[in-house]
Amino acid sequence: MRLGLSSDVHEVETTRAGLGVDSFGASRLPLRRMAALCLPFALAAAFIVYMATQVPVRNLAQDPVLTGDPISMHWLIAVAGLILVAAVDAVVVTLGNREREARTPPMIPRDPVGADAPSPLKIQGVPRWALLTTGLISGSVLIGTVVLDLPLWQKTLWTLIPWGPVFVLEEAWKYRHYGFYAAFLALAVLQVGHLGEHSAQVFQLLVSDGDLTRSHGVFGQLDFETVHFVWDTAVWVGGGILVYKFWDNKWLWFSWIVASVHQVEHIYLFWVNQFHMDFWAHGGISGILGQGGLIGSPLSRPYLHFGYNFLVVIPMLFGLWEETKRLRAAQERSSSIPS
Repeated sequence: MRLGLSSDVHEVETTRAGLGVDSFGASRLPLRRMAALCLPFALAAAFIVYMATQVPVRNLAQDPVLTGDPISMHWLIAVAGLILVAAVDAVVVTLGNREREARTPPMIPRDPVGADAPSPLKIQGVPRWALLTTGLISGSVLIGTVVLDLPLWQKTLWTLIPWGPVFVLEEAWKYRHYGFYAAFLALAVLQVGHLGEHSAQVFQLLVSDGDLTRSHGVFGQLDFETVHFVWDTAVWVGGGILVYKFWDNKWLWFSWIVASVHQVEHIYLFWVNQFHMDFWAHGGISGILGQGGLIGSPLSRPYLHFGYNFLVVIPMLFGLWEETKRLRAAQERSSSIPS
């Protein structure tokens, strides 16, 4: 049975008053669970503060590093980026509000399936023999890349390639059965990989005493403003679509708001990189909120953007968990109705 994009997934009949849901459609959280949800953010904040204070980033910009008036001359680019992002976000919110008013508000149960991993998160469309074969091929390729002493990025790339068909087949199966939930899952998986790349860069800064020339993540060959701009634009647009589709998911709203702020940064960075290259190389690379940037903050660009991505990805994963529970609740309800 294929569940619809929104109504079937969310159609779980229960009362808001009986479950103690707030006006935004989310269950009130027990204090212990709230503390558990806050823990990863507190740990990430502590880690970023440690890195910013104990491991300052070196070799970010070329000498002489521009300050003052040369930086403030580029305010218009940042303002234009902010207006563009705000306008697109306003369209998404307007369209989402209209659709929400036209349908019955979703009823969201509290923890309908317990703490076990709901089945939609498991691999369902690919047989076990295919998973085992892919694992053996991937492991063999990894051994070969180690023997050949290939660079880290090539080891990672060649090891991951065999899993590409598995990912595509599983996503196709999930889309046939769960609708747009499959796209949510795909974006979340890709974003986990993206956060992993930023985490690798921060770890490299830690072991290299902050030397950015030796800290470009696993796929350093892709560490260009155009790549960052295209990827983060896709994440921002994808986040807006997810908010439109899963309107009452508070975690997705948080993730999308941070992605929007992040997008303003990358519009600014992409523009100055393309049209003011000398400024970008001598300090413009810090962006808007990076240390030494247009507005500035105590965080150097690598730490700031690690923070951005953390605040996009982790809430997105929490939101995925909530949607997965809703989906399984809808499945259980459908299976209990006599045909």
